[in-house]
Amino acid sequence: MKKYLLGACLLFSTQVFAYTGATADFTKLVFNGAMAESVVESFNGVDVKKQQCVSDILKPILDELAVKHIDGFLTENERQLMDNFFDTPLGQEMFKELRAGNGDFIRFINLDEYDKADYAQYMTVFAKYNDGGDIGKTLFANDELLRAMFESVPKCNLLNLREQASERAEKEDMPRKVQ
Repeated sequence: MKKYLLGACLLFSTQVFAYTGATADFTKLVFNGAMAESVVESFNGVDVKKQQCVSDILKPILDELAVKHIDGFLTENERQLMDNFFDTPLGQEMFKELRAGNGDFIRFINLDEYDKADYAQYMTVFAKYNDGGDIGKTLFANDELLRAMFESVPKCNLLNLREQASERAEKEDMPRKVQ
């Protein structure tokens, strides 16, 4: 019994003390947005609710990977500096654009509205954050994520071949027998 209680305490403590700053939140949005875009491209024409089902299944794993990704190349002081950056008006606008689904958000922001001197202290760490690693490599090197992706297909009924054959037959106005 003590062994299980100790395990539960350790699990709880890692969750409580996991890094949860603005940089982690921003990176989680990037990871989840990239995966959502991938799901839409992969299952084009599939019901949006089914696509959302996949995103919901993958979100906890992606959130954890985002934090691990940051931990892989930013020091604690650099993460704090990035957190401070995301509290600035420019950082908040980046959040706003990303939440709106603009994955290529930097094109939507008028950088001339911001005084470069106000952001000089963040430039080195921001460049390091941007060059911090290949997101695709982080995502697709994770066995848990890949397994969850495969398992989400039947769970979310993404490839209901009978339903798709019936819809195609209706569209083509050709009677087909669906077994």
